[in-house]
Amino acid sequence: MRRSLIAGTVVLLAMGVGCTDSATTDSGGSNNGPDDGFGGVSNNGGANNGGANNGGANNGGANNGGANNGGANNGANNGDPEECFSVAFEAVPAVRPVDIIWIIDASPSMGEEIAQVEANLGVFSERIGGAGLDHHVILIGSDRDLATPGKDYFEICVPPPLSAEPVCPDVDSDTYLHVREPVHSQDGLDIAMDSYPDWKHFLRTNQGSDVHVIMVTDDNVGWGTDAAEFEQFLSTAVAPGFPRGVTFHSIVDLIGYQPSCAFDDSCSCGEERGQEYIDLSDASGGLVLDLCQEDWSPIFEELEREVVEGTEIPCGFTLPAPEDNRRIDYDRVNVVFVGDGDNREIIPQVDTEADCALTGGWYYDNPQAPTVIHLCEQACDRLTQRVEVEIGCETVKY
Repeated sequence: MRRSLIAGTVVLLAMGVGCTDSATTDSGGSNNGPDDGFGGVSNNGGANNGGANNGGANNGGANNGGANNGGANNGANNGDPEECFSVAFEAVPAVRPVDIIWIIDASPSMGEEIAQVEANLGVFSERIGGAGLDHHVILIGSDRDLATPGKDYFEICVPPPLSAEPVCPDVDSDTYLHVREPVHSQDGLDIAMDSYPDWKHFLRTNQGSDVHVIMVTDDNVGWGTDAAEFEQFLSTAVAPGFPRGVTFHSIVDLIGYQPSCAFDDSCSCGEERGQEYIDLSDASGGLVLDLCQEDWSPIFEELEREVVEGTEIPCGFTLPAPEDNRRIDYDRVNVVFVGDGDNREIIPQVDTEADCALTGGWYYDNPQAPTVIHLCEQACDRLTQRVEVEIGCETVKY
């Protein structure tokens, strides 16, 4: 018989319960009886309370453990050997980590646009963090005003919460890495590729992260790396590389410089239409946004939607985090579909994704150290109701 302590949306844990045979193990097991699904045991059992002293001849034999309390009466009335108690958690959709790479042209024609990035990037980061995303932000661009032969650059300084301190140059943090390589009008893709050894350690693509690359410039690639060459770099980069590809977004001039154009909204604000970047966006399903608009709030709102909506793992659910540093016994986890009238259906587990072909169960992302529960396609197709994760009862398997 299976009992759910909490059948709705819950986050409370009930510790110290598990599958027991109350005729022999009310106080015992080896130490405190079978695990309650959270991997911790105390010192109330074994021989002391469940063996010879309390569970043997003294209390568990003819006096209390025979026919009166521990035998037929207590065993049949109170102790179905398969009875267990579980704690239910509303299943929370799992999301991938996200790595966001900004490549920002800091040439002299980009002063107003850099101010927009500085003003909005911190808010953007806060909002995607508030959406529950584990995110890293990499910014490739100058960190101070520079004057070099033939090329000048503006400073790019991002405030907290990305920067660890409210100073300029900004300071790297747990979620922010500034790759302090100046980017000019036409060399953004070249600089990103050449500096890859300096920022690849900040990627989590070996953990399945989604990667978004955002190019901000009022020019095109010129004689530099073009779209095809950058795609080749993405496909061949290693350690960790981009095994799931990237989504490329362009914040660029959509018109291109027109000498005879009057200064109004129909004119270009830059040097050249960013066609190569637009091609990368079209090929990867990314956004193409207008650098020339005065209010960049819609730009960051669109980027936020694109980043957040793409991270949810279809039919994947995060394992609940136990309180008090307790660990989950992964052999005491069940997935339950809760339908109309709180009807509950336990979905059996399969060992691996490959076993889904024969059944419609669920499996762990990593059986040795799981963090995500994945539904097989057949079970996912049936998902029209609430999903709960129960901890405490032995896993039902196919």
